[in-house]
Amino acid sequence: MPIKNRLPELDIARAFFAWWVVGCHTVITSGVPWNGGTGFFEKTLLQASWAVNGFLILSGFVIAKLIIEKGESYWAYLTRRFFRLYPVFIVCLVPSIFLFEREPIFWFLSSLASHLTLLHGMVPESWSIGPVGNECFAASILPPAWSISLEWQYYLIAPFLVGWLWRVRTHWWLLIALICYLPICTKWGFLLTREWPLASFLPLKLIYFFIGVCAYRAWPNGASSLRLPKWTGSLQWLGKVSYSTYLIHWPVLVLLALWFKPFLADKSSSIQSLVLFALGSPIIIGLSALLHSLVEKPGIGWGRQLITAHHHAQTLARAIP
Repeated sequence: MPIKNRLPELDIARAFFAWWVVGCHTVITSGVPWNGGTGFFEKTLLQASWAVNGFLILSGFVIAKLIIEKGESYWAYLTRRFFRLYPVFIVCLVPSIFLFEREPIFWFLSSLASHLTLLHGMVPESWSIGPVGNECFAASILPPAWSISLEWQYYLIAPFLVGWLWRVRTHWWLLIALICYLPICTKWGFLLTREWPLASFLPLKLIYFFIGVCAYRAWPNGASSLRLPKWTGSLQWLGKVSYSTYLIHWPVLVLLALWFKPFLADKSSSIQSLVLFALGSPIIIGLSALLHSLVEKPGIGWGRQLITAHHHAQTLARAIP
């Protein structure tokens, strides 16, 4: 069976998960707490951690596919991944800095420094100088980016993990799954979640990446027999720009909430959510398209050019006696 490079069903899933997170943060910026909500729909939106877990499963699938089918060096793989994440991340981080309470200054600077490494999700709460309000360190500046740190942590070890799994007999995978699950179902997991309330430390979420790897092992071409109707084309496009959507929606929603607060102060949280979503959606979609076209795709191209230049340099070095 020929290898399929892009799986449109995954793009549809990405769109669904990204906009679930947008809906969740719309409700939160309307003043509803994480553990609040009234009615089934609002309570479901607030369970956006399920959407994040879905993203991690998709990532486990896609990264396993990339590692097994491309077979490139660790340096080339990591360069490709870095330029896939970092340019859009930085562009979305900048406006978020100005929306963030920068006191105490040492806490802000340490948070910013860790964000710039994409390893902010690994920092335990007890290591931080002191949180601002009730914010978690991993979600202190650009809240959705805590899971981007989680992705980067996985990218760093994925070639070793996936390469090892492909050498292990299949009947051992169930035991490996149990080991991956242990941190979130034991007292050890409880202790870890006190230090990482959002489970932004890789061992607490590794099971979801592992599920994605298992899915690739079973169905390397995805739902190859699936015939998607034409009307899903717009959903597929939303999936292609979903990374930009996932990061840019937060500063957009916060700014809208600040600007329209005087007009919405006496309205219910449901009305506020609907107004923010109606106003924010076209802006988020437009900015996602711009970021995808002007930042995300060029960033991927920069990574590709760097890898090509490195290969050329190696070839020339070997050719010189």
